[in-house]
Amino acid sequence: MMIKKRLKAFITLINLSILVALLGLSFSCSTYMSYLSKQDALSVELKQIKEQPLYCETKAKQKDYNIIHESESGKEEFSKIIHTIKNQQYSISELGLIYTLYNTFVRPDATNWNGRIQFYIQQNKKKLYFDFNDEKDNFNKAIKTFKHFKISSLSTNQLINIATRAFPKKLTVQKKFSTYLEENKGKLTSAHLKKFFRLNKPLQKGETFRVHPKSYRTSSTIKTAKAQTPLFSNTQNNYSQCNFDSKLYESGIFIIHDGKLNENVFSIIAPNGDFIMIASSSGELKKPKLELGQSDVMVPKFNTPLCIYKDTKKEIISLAYQSRDAGQLLFHLNQYQYFNSSSIKELIEYTSYARHLFLTNPPRMLYESKRGTPKELNHFLSLNFPVYHAKDIGLVHSISNFDLSNDKHVFLQDDRADTHQSCID
Repeated sequence: MMIKKRLKAFITLINLSILVALLGLSFSCSTYMSYLSKQDALSVELKQIKEQPLYCETKAKQKDYNIIHESESGKEEFSKIIHTIKNQQYSISELGLIYTLYNTFVRPDATNWNGRIQFYIQQNKKKLYFDFNDEKDNFNKAIKTFKHFKISSLSTNQLINIATRAFPKKLTVQKKFSTYLEENKGKLTSAHLKKFFRLNKPLQKGETFRVHPKSYRTSSTIKTAKAQTPLFSNTQNNYSQCNFDSKLYESGIFIIHDGKLNENVFSIIAPNGDFIMIASSSGELKKPKLELGQSDVMVPKFNTPLCIYKDTKKEIISLAYQSRDAGQLLFHLNQYQYFNSSSIKELIEYTSYARHLFLTNPPRMLYESKRGTPKELNHFLSLNFPVYHAKDIGLVHSISNFDLSNDKHVFLQDDRADTHQSCID
């Protein structure tokens, strides 16, 4: 099977500098050579772990938007919102801004006006990538920038008016938001945010809370728009770009982050083929505001890793998160040559394959042993290198198109995630 050959080739081509950095001075050169020789003998078997719908089959005349969200309530609520406003003929970028505004209510832990927000957009066959990561006001800067690039005509006040008119008066608490309320209980109750608590306990998943979009601060002194965020050419093939430098991994430099990071990934795919992928993240809550989605937060230093591959036949956009080094996951997929997939089912084999993650201080490897084979596990254990079992390592979602003539894109969710798509549910 061609996939097995590609994975075997990947294993034998692991960069020496990475191994030196990982194994440290305690491992001799002979140990490294033994490692390579053992890798040469390893045969990797791919398999899909779960039988579950991970994508929607493309239809000749798709009529509805595909709304993708981590929670079922998020998917359902915004699907209703989009049906309320769809007669206004908003662009995919405008819908993306409305969706982001919605998430500042239901996921203020991760989607915050002052947090980091990334957008990858296809609109009218034009591709744009933006990463807003300043110390504050990033959502307002996105609104200003979208107007500058003429992909949206909406102002901040217009967005607030849309929310006031179209959003439900009550929104549903999601699991991660409830956990966030518990973790920040002291800060939130002292800031008079008791509406998120009942009997001194945080609202639980499935409960509701009132929203007042008009109370959001809409004034902004932002005068200039941001430029498109540059991408790095991927050294592993000639048709790929990423928002991180793959040369770092090739040199044994890992982008490992410490500390608590709240992340949220959500997307919309339009019937005409336009789409938007949004990744938002926030660090520690510094100073809560009465409208929680506009609180002061630590802005993450590292972006949410993204890679784009496009040749004459197909296009794959992949985004990784919920890992201490999510870029490493995409780096490994590129080394597997996952971009050579000829169909979405073959792409699933790659994204469902057992992942591993190298960590430092101390050097060790995490490995999804239940997804691998006994032979592969024994191989890793024979390296005299600390291997720790992990149930799941990160999440990788993709938007792909294996027939560029029809411009129909499909969202492929990671089978490790409980993600919801309106075209499936």
